[in-house]
Amino acid sequence: MGFSTPPETSSVDLNAESRAPLRLSVTQVNQIVRDRLLSEERLRAVFVEGEVSNVNYHTSGHIYFSLKDNDSTIRCTFFRANNQRFKSIRLANGNKIVVAGSISLYMARGEYQINVGRVMLAGEGQIRLQIEALKQKLHAEGLFDATRKRLPPALPLTIGVATASTGAAIKDIIRTARRRYPSVNILLAPCRVQGEAAALSIVQAIGLLNEPRFGVDVIIAGRGGGSFEDLLAFNDERVVRAFAASRLPIVSAVGHDIDHPLSDLAADLAAPTPGSAAEAVVPDVIGLQEILSEAGARMRLALRTRHTTEQARLKRVFRSRVFANPLSLFEPHWQGLDRLIRQLTLASAGTLSAATRTLQNRAVMLPVFFERRLHRAKARFGAQNERLLALSPLGVLGRGFAVVRDQNKAVVRDAASVSENQTLEVLLRRGRLLVRVESAQPAEEPDINSSTGK
Repeated sequence: MGFSTPPETSSVDLNAESRAPLRLSVTQVNQIVRDRLLSEERLRAVFVEGEVSNVNYHTSGHIYFSLKDNDSTIRCTFFRANNQRFKSIRLANGNKIVVAGSISLYMARGEYQINVGRVMLAGEGQIRLQIEALKQKLHAEGLFDATRKRLPPALPLTIGVATASTGAAIKDIIRTARRRYPSVNILLAPCRVQGEAAALSIVQAIGLLNEPRFGVDVIIAGRGGGSFEDLLAFNDERVVRAFAASRLPIVSAVGHDIDHPLSDLAADLAAPTPGSAAEAVVPDVIGLQEILSEAGARMRLALRTRHTTEQARLKRVFRSRVFANPLSLFEPHWQGLDRLIRQLTLASAGTLSAATRTLQNRAVMLPVFFERRLHRAKARFGAQNERLLALSPLGVLGRGFAVVRDQNKAVVRDAASVSENQTLEVLLRRGRLLVRVESAQPAEEPDINSSTGK
């Protein structure tokens, strides 16, 4: 048996497995794609316009449909938690709408979709964007700040209303206000609340009601609801600024189910309907009467209780010993005062006696002390006098010495400093002499060698 040579083969690449494609499950792939979609900031808030198709109102309350244009289609999911605010818009195949939402992925089918947050009919989408931009602008100016809000007066006498004179809003306000407070005054400033001229008309009505001559306490401005287009006047910048600039507290009363006009944000108070606005500013007179009646009953009870308590207290006072004899209040204090007077008298007498004895003793010793002090003073005076005489120049002159001065009153200390026939003054113990020098004999210098014994 022989051996055959094996055929030539290529060498094995040990790194081939490390360069092989990554194996992922379907779920993992969908997860990666969904994470990428969710992390893309531009896809978190999108507005998409298209035609509705394949609408499905599910029994769970969710709405599923597609949006399409001429070339593409995208699935949309409108969850029940979001679509409840848009019940007024009934989606149907063929509708032109604009949806706002975020892009996500439905894991079960691997389909990306729009999770719809809000929906609007096509055509109003651009208007809503403009309203949103105006909202941001006015918010930056501080027109919506909570610090600007004022509370309506507790008991207004006159209510100003800016709304249509023939609409349901004024009827609801009158009916509600009269039911709650029949004597309240209602002053209507009729204005347009819909159409192109509505914004200017509303602004003029609010300005008119703010005039002091009408005596208005609070203003209600609004209308009885309507579609998005019907409420556009209350999103107009002029109207919103009129709400914010109102001198009087103003209530926005625009009947709406979904949309909140910008006037709600600028007003001091926002009510969902004109009737509820009237309830907010007009107190319930029946309730007030009940409160006053209850307060009166509590006050009467409190007064009766206080009267009974004070009457019993007064009777106790009349029966008391103090009332019969008021001076008895002072008897214990009088006794204490007498005791203190006696103690003070005894103490002062003892102190005076001790002081008298001390003074008498010192008076007896005073001459002795005086003589001692006088003797010591005379002795010190004599010693000081002797020292003074010893140091005085007159004392030196008294011992036979004299002071010699020249014509300049300078003391002569050296014979070499005078000359013959010079007149000198000699000061003695008593008197002075004027002498003339006949000769000057300077003293010889002492012999230093002789003083050392050489």
